[in-house]
Amino acid sequence: MKKAFAWNWVISGLIIGLVVITIFTSMLNKVFIENARQDADKQFSEIYTRTKTLCTASVGEEDLYKLKIPDIVEGIYISDNNKVFPEDFDDKVKKHETFIGSYLCMKLKEEKQKCRRLEYEIEMSYFGQKKTVISLADKILKRSTYTTYPTYFIKNECGVSVLADGVSATLPETACIPIRCNYTLLMACNKQPASVLLNSNMVLLADSTPILDNTSDTPLFLKNVANFFKGPESSILMVWEDEEKGTWVTLGYKKMLTDEGFTVNAFRRTGASKIQAATVNGYDQVWIFRPGWCDGETSNGEPRTSATSSCLDFQPWTDTEFNVLKNYLDNGGKILLTSDYSSLSKKYRTPRNILQDINMPQNITNNIIATATKELYFGSKGCYCGCGKSSKTDIIQHPITNSVENFRFGASTSIVCY
Repeated sequence: MKKAFAWNWVISGLIIGLVVITIFTSMLNKVFIENARQDADKQFSEIYTRTKTLCTASVGEEDLYKLKIPDIVEGIYISDNNKVFPEDFDDKVKKHETFIGSYLCMKLKEEKQKCRRLEYEIEMSYFGQKKTVISLADKILKRSTYTTYPTYFIKNECGVSVLADGVSATLPETACIPIRCNYTLLMACNKQPASVLLNSNMVLLADSTPILDNTSDTPLFLKNVANFFKGPESSILMVWEDEEKGTWVTLGYKKMLTDEGFTVNAFRRTGASKIQAATVNGYDQVWIFRPGWCDGETSNGEPRTSATSSCLDFQPWTDTEFNVLKNYLDNGGKILLTSDYSSLSKKYRTPRNILQDINMPQNITNNIIATATKELYFGSKGCYCGCGKSSKTDIIQHPITNSVENFRFGASTSIVCY
């Protein structure tokens, strides 16, 4: 009898203990869930606040933030409406997809999504849960696990971009530009477009440093351009103004391209030798290096036409020349156009000067681009690569960038969409 009584106390104690543990665990679970909910709201507010701050910032400004999303969150995303949760959300996260819209939304599990209307349009990655190994204690206590995303907040011409680290390899933060302006991105530097294919007949390169210095995989990139644009004549005309640099470019790449089976000739544009129809006729491709360079100024504000011996015989480009290039494109010709941010040659380039928005005659390069489209141009302000800060190049898969793995930009200008 006493043993039965003792066992009753033991069993009762176990039951009471289990009840207490269950209640305690339930209370902990509620605390964990509430903490996770608060963390989710905090992350949602961080995105909203940071995008709002960057909305009024200068183009090119960016912020890096570690976004920590608790597993109570099914997804944080941007939308063009506040009613529909995107289909195949997990696939969009895995594929590093982005979207452009003006509703910032978050959906918690077993709840409807909540959205905040923004006064501006942003591009954003889809943020969701990544599969992780959950400990037994976390499973029992239902403790929240977190997915961490190093996230870039960047101001661009279209608005603000919020991108998970690594997304730029597929689509950089100015992705809204190619979507609207119909170009194909080739390379981005510090998440800014630095080389694009426009209308399948013009390649823009926003920095001349790789060309002039023959850095990294520049020869391979140029070979790819040549072969992508290759026509029945297998012929290329190289055009430049600066005699010293132009001669170096011609000598540096002519043999390489000749070995590839191309006929390569050089044309130095001067006041007495301007571009005419006869100049470009018979060539499948025309490569134009830094047009307008000689029309610019040195760091001392002196015109290059008087301060630089290799620019002494330069005269401004004319509308007639732009029309020649337009007709050339209209008749199937291809153009590689290289510009630059800095109007300084190496002997003038200093840390003090390179960080300034130095005057540059972008009107010439932009007039050439306008022969193909009026929706795109090289910006005259803003250095997105080099210029005293480290540069990170993202190379997009395309025949023109095939096997290109290391491409270093020096002082790239921006590629801007109207």
